[in-house]
Amino acid sequence: DALRTAGFSHLDSADRVRLTDVEIHRFWYPVGSSGLSLKLELIEGRLPFHQQVLARRVEVPAFGSTILVASREDLILLKLIAGPPIDRVDALELVRLHRDRLDHAYLDSAAAGLGQAQEWDDLKAAAAGPDAS
Repeated sequence: DALRTAGFSHLDSADRVRLTDVEIHRFWYPVGSSGLSLKLELIEGRLPFHQQVLARRVEVPAFGSTILVASREDLILLKLIAGPPIDRVDALELVRLHRDRLDHAYLDSAAAGLGQAQEWDDLKAAAAGPDAS
């Protein structure tokens, strides 16, 4: 209800996706009169890792308020376990953008625990590659 009050729209039958380990709720926020919308995805997770993400959440200012979001590291891990190429690209950009502020020890450990150690190593190598900015 708070999101709707803030101007977000959501059609439950169309904007809810149920997967094995997660349920995704999509909300849309119109960007002025541009005809474009900002998409916000809330992920309802069912794995122990999702509880860890909640425990490590951080506060950020948004929409004149403060909201709780996944840490940079956990967002990278969520993108890795999601799998689709666009999520891998997002994870790569996050690593490139925040590489000096990331907790690499946590990422190494958590990626291994999630069975994503090789994917994390590949992502680090790609971020350090010749296209790194």
